[in-house]
Amino acid sequence: MLENNHFSRIITVFHGREAPERALLVGYGAIIDKLDLKLPLPDKLSLIGARYKQFSDANWTVFTASYAPTDSLYGHLVFGLKYEGINLLFFKKLFERIGKSEAETLVSIERTGQYSRRIWFLYEWLTNEPLDIPDLKEGNYVPLLDEKLQFALEKSVNVPRQRIRNNLPGTNQFCPLIFKSDKLKAFIEEALEQHTYEDLGKISKDVLTRTSAFLLLKDSKASFSIEGENPLSTRAEHWGTVIGEAGTKKLNLEELVRLQKIVIGDSRSIHMGLRKEGGFVGEHENSFGPPKPEHVSARWEDLGDLMNGLLEAASLMETRGFPPVLAAASIGFGFVFIHPFVDGNGRLHRYIIQHILAETGFSPAKIVFPISAAIQEKMDDYRRVLIHYSHSLLPFIEWVPTKDRNVEVKNDTADYYRYFDATKQAEFLFDCIAHTISRTIPDEIKYLKRYDAFKSWLDDNLPMPNKLVSLLVVFLSQNEGRLSLRAKKKEFADLEHEEIQSIEAKYKEIFQMEEPVRYSIAIRPSQEIIDDGKGMKADLKKAVGGFFNSVNSEVHISLFEFFAYEGDYPLLLKMFRGLVEGLHPFEIEFNGFNHFSTNGAFYVEPTNGSSSAIIERCNQFKRDANSKILKDYTEGWTELFGKPHMSIGRRLPPEWIEIAYSLFKEYHAQFLCESIVVRKFNGDRRQFDVIDTLPMLGKGSSSPVQLGLF
Repeated sequence: MLENNHFSRIITVFHGREAPERALLVGYGAIIDKLDLKLPLPDKLSLIGARYKQFSDANWTVFTASYAPTDSLYGHLVFGLKYEGINLLFFKKLFERIGKSEAETLVSIERTGQYSRRIWFLYEWLTNEPLDIPDLKEGNYVPLLDEKLQFALEKSVNVPRQRIRNNLPGTNQFCPLIFKSDKLKAFIEEALEQHTYEDLGKISKDVLTRTSAFLLLKDSKASFSIEGENPLSTRAEHWGTVIGEAGTKKLNLEELVRLQKIVIGDSRSIHMGLRKEGGFVGEHENSFGPPKPEHVSARWEDLGDLMNGLLEAASLMETRGFPPVLAAASIGFGFVFIHPFVDGNGRLHRYIIQHILAETGFSPAKIVFPISAAIQEKMDDYRRVLIHYSHSLLPFIEWVPTKDRNVEVKNDTADYYRYFDATKQAEFLFDCIAHTISRTIPDEIKYLKRYDAFKSWLDDNLPMPNKLVSLLVVFLSQNEGRLSLRAKKKEFADLEHEEIQSIEAKYKEIFQMEEPVRYSIAIRPSQEIIDDGKGMKADLKKAVGGFFNSVNSEVHISLFEFFAYEGDYPLLLKMFRGLVEGLHPFEIEFNGFNHFSTNGAFYVEPTNGSSSAIIERCNQFKRDANSKILKDYTEGWTELFGKPHMSIGRRLPPEWIEIAYSLFKEYHAQFLCESIVVRKFNGDRRQFDVIDTLPMLGKGSSSPVQLGLF
């Protein structure tokens, strides 16, 4: 087999997947094709194209001719390890196909080379069988996973035999891998958990406690609803209490069985614990027909090893450092793919996600991210990531129907559940978490604040019991702010017509009011300086080893901030445009760095002359502005130009500021400031977006802008 030097072939379509051009199949795809390995195709395959440009899409990476590997098994393996990452299922199936003797020959081609050492390690790790090759005595240790391509454990383990640093996030019994997609890198850089801690720190303890209770119940009901159940309130509340305890108890099989019993409730007709029979998700052809699986669960004979491996991998990820959301995706989705129980797998899979996020401190204490509620809003995407895994496996699972219309799996399938690519599942989970942070939690906090305001008005004007207040809000919310005729005659028959009108008007005023938007007025420097700032932020992030405030924002000089309703913005824009047109363009020069000890901001500092010029123009802007418009159409108007600066990082601890000074010694740059920008806060991105650029025309001071658009 090793002598066969014809692995590559020209393709236009491969296993139903259309190539972007007629090209040469290389890497893992070529080996799978040549040796007919029984595994799902990797999400992305590699080609050598005829053009002089490398490019990629969702399914292919097309390399130029200079990347073409030697057309041999070893050549394509080296290419795969270099450019396609590690695929554990591929290597397991390959080693089963070629056997020990050929594996030894393969490794001996370059026994001390880094790629041979990786192949050698993987053979022994995956098969539990040592090759007849002596230990290496010298040479540098190399990481098994290339951390430019795939996420790895922070704390690896040195393996002296092959001089490999084992940074796999799991054991040979269970080890999903995740690629560093642009989407995941962006999510991790955004540090969503930091934003959550900051935002929740501004909320009163009472509102936070009530928000937490609501989110628990909301998530519990959603978890049942996803499974097509509508439980009694007491059952949903009980499961909500359990979700609230996520992360407080050790995750083991006994704990999962305890939770299964709570989820199922009356379990007299259902076997608790690991299955003793086959399992599938899907339908039957008819009332008495055979199964039509969408997903075939792991063989019941393999469940003990698979669950031990899953739980050991979870512990490994926690103790040796792995991004919490990625760990939750690997373990949570791994559990539901294995489907170890007869019933309750879906709700427990979502509980496991909650558990890992809480245990790792990603979710704040006493606040649960309502993952199930987010999933319920993204059901099509949820089904898509489940099917992405399940459907690709179906061709490789040999099963027969049983007399009780179940399935019996006839071939060895355990490795399909041990080793899979969890990238899409991790991306989906991050989407759900981002949704809860930017939408679900803020919406609930907003609702509770409005509820309190409405109740306070009722207490002052039309006092009624708390239970009746809750009922009133429910009725009004269900009927677009009006009480139905039935409610007026029954629950609220004691209210006068004028009182009902007052209640409806106040409800609409409080609950249906538009929220003001946060705006910023700022100076945007030249693109060259923006690029310099981006580089500084990246260097500081690398030096401190993580996220800091403003790390992802574009550098700028803030002048003013305010809140306004979107409907009023055109009037404000008209005024701002006139004010800025009256300003003269001017040079801004930067000369070095400084920091604010009060808020931990490290910044690039303008020269004294430039700072004075900025302050002078801001004062002119303020002096010429129509004070009545500002008073009537803005809230929280804040002046930020007292000490002009261009932030690199904010809220930095003192030791990080010292690191910043050690990194950045000097900086000199200048640009012609010819415009001012208006920025609007983007709640999803948690950053300001430039929405208007206002040119300086040097027209001089103008009379105050008239009230009105025309």
